[in-house]
Amino acid sequence: MPNAACTAAKNEADMAAMKALVADFTAFAKELPNVEFVDLDTLLSQSDIVSLHVPQTADTIGLIGAEELNKMKKTAFLI
Repeated sequence: MPNAACTAAKNEADMAAMKALVADFTAFAKELPNVEFVDLDTLLSQSDIVSLHVPQTADTIGLIGAEELNKMKKTAFLI
């Protein structure tokens, strides 16, 4: 079983190799390394994991429906 330091180092290396796609501009995301701003269709079609962080408003209700799900990779996860 690997020790905690080795596991943490591997996790950091794995995260450094990741590229994050962001579909909406946020000042916080602009400061992060490996972040690329794209439109929602590009984000859905290229991402392995899609994580939504939006409040429920008139603009966000129905944001992800059947059409959007069909744009995602068959192996992608929606969180």
